[in-house]
Amino acid sequence: MSEIHSVEQLQAIHRQLRLVSLIHRVPFYQFAIPDLPESSNRDASQLMSNYRNACGCVTGGLLMGVTAIGFIAHYLASGRGIAEFGLKDSVVFLALFVGSTLAGKMLGVLWARGRMVQVVRRMVATANRQALNA
Repeated sequence: MSEIHSVEQLQAIHRQLRLVSLIHRVPFYQFAIPDLPESSNRDASQLMSNYRNACGCVTGGLLMGVTAIGFIAHYLASGRGIAEFGLKDSVVFLALFVGSTLAGKMLGVLWARGRMVQVVRRMVATANRQALNA
């Protein structure tokens, strides 16, 4: 766990999070910036934890479902019947099914990473405002 105590550390995290990587997991960040209220630090830490644990399952499932329904609708709209469903159609369906699921999961993880960047930006802005008011 990395504990964050300053705006400089926040800015370093911001640069790190902008370098998108789906392979490396983001470390757990605990905010403890003295210029900010405890509630802000706690809420930001909780959001970062939630986004860190995002796996993209919801977006993967959603994209997979839309793709499966779209494939079936397209197949039936083309005038072919279920009896004509062959090996080639099965392979195409399976490839679309797996591909859309993986693409959806990647999009979900990228979305969570983007939300983490927004949390850090918001914390930097809040800390800068607090410093100006002090």
